[in-house]
This record gives sequence, structure tokens and C-alpha cells, in this order.
Amino acid sequence: MLVHLHRINFTLLLALAALCVFQWNTEKSARGRINSLLRSEAGLSRQLSETTESLRLANEDLDAFRAQILSLKRQSDEQAATIRTQNSQIARLETVEASLTRQLEAWKQAVEEYRAAIQARDEQITTLVQQRDQFYEANKVSVERANAAIAALNDLNEKYSDVVTRYNDLVAQIQAQTKPAAETN
Repeated sequence: MLVHLHRINFTLLLALAALCVFQWNTEKSARGRINSLLRSEAGLSRQLSETTESLRLANEDLDAFRAQILSLKRQSDEQAATIRTQNSQIARLETVEASLTRQLEAWKQAVEEYRAAIQARDEQITTLVQQRDQFYEANKVSVERANAAIAALNDLNEKYSDVVTRYNDLVAQIQAQTKPAAETN
């Protein structure tokens, strides 16, 4: 019985070890993904700041061009072409900004999923530890009962041995008493 319990405990320990290895691999891949997302975020942030600065500069240029339009009506055709070019650049920058915002939201969602996975893993580990402890406690009571039964059996064996010894002594006494009487006849 005890060997069987040790085997079950060993099997549970192997299962727990397998779960830990699986979780370690999952965390390792998640950390790799998070690191790549962080690097991507840093690059995107850098690109966003550059594009924001470029947008700011473009807006300053647009204001300068507007001032030139007011002051130089003759050059309006040339400046209109420049404004159209800058407007298309602004639209591209806004598209890039929207794309970066979507990527940032995806990264935030991935981080939340990672946190949820970590929490689920911790809950699974807690459940496994509780089940192991309950199993241990249940078996502990069984082992204590078995030990008590063995102790009671040992007591009964001692009492039986004592009764058998007394019986043998009594038989020996009776045989000793009946032999002299049989010899006298």
C-alpha cells in the first residue's frame, strides 16, 4: 500500500515537473514575443516621434507657405503645388500614426493575454498543490489507521501466544498427572 502511494506521489511529481517545463517554455516564448514587441514599440515610438517632428516641421512649412501666398500672389501656382505635396505627406504621416496606434493596441492586448495566461498558470499550480496536499492528508489518515490495526493485531497475537503457552502448560500438567496414575494401575 505504501509503495503504491509512493508511486502515485512520484507520478504526480513527474506530472508537476512536466507542467513546470511546459510553463517555462510558454513563458520563454512569451518573454521572447514581449521583448520583440518592446523592441518594435521602441522603434515605432522613435518613428512616431520622428514623424511627429516631421509633421510639426511640415506644419511650420505650411504656415510659411501660407504667409508667402498672402504676400506673393504671383507665385500662388508654384506654392499650391508645394502645399498639395505637403498635404499628401501629412496624410501619409497620419496613416502611419493610425497604423502605429493599432500596433500599440495589439501589443497592449498581447500583454493582457500574457498576464491572463500567467494568472491561469498560477491558479493551475495552486490547484495541483492543493490536490497533492489533500491526497497526502487522505493517505496519511489511511496509513495511521493501518498502523493502528497492525498494532492491535500485534497485541492480539501476543495475547494468543500467551493463551497458547498457558494451554500447553496446562496440557503438560495434566499429562504429567495422568501418567503416574496410569503407571500405578
